[in-house]
Amino acid sequence: MLIFTFAAGTIIYGSMEQKVIVKDGFIEINGIYGTKLNVSEIKDISLVDTLPEIKRKTNGFDFGNILKGNFELNEIGIVKLYINRGTPPYITIKYRNSYIILNFRDSSKTRNLYNDIKKQWNK
Repeated sequence: MLIFTFAAGTIIYGSMEQKVIVKDGFIEINGIYGTKLNVSEIKDISLVDTLPEIKRKTNGFDFGNILKGNFELNEIGIVKLYINRGTPPYITIKYRNSYIILNFRDSSKTRNLYNDIKKQWNK
């Protein structure tokens, strides 16, 4: 019973949409496999409708169309994903030598986040 409860809790927690906060020069992604990124480390940001093929999960959460954590993508390598697969667009952030790719189920929410990040990045 304890194992079932733990597994169910992990699925519920992992399936919750991440909260993203953009302020004071930082992007903070809360929830499972969350991270914090200084906007000054961003080298490029784009809004795309397709992603390279996902080769494998290296350390992450993969349940249905929800992918969070570290994944290996063709053409890019290891990236942090916070996505709902099949619901573009996706925000692709290149920083240092890696990438973060994220989106929300609601495409307008994804576009709004993209605009908020761009405003912080362009300061």
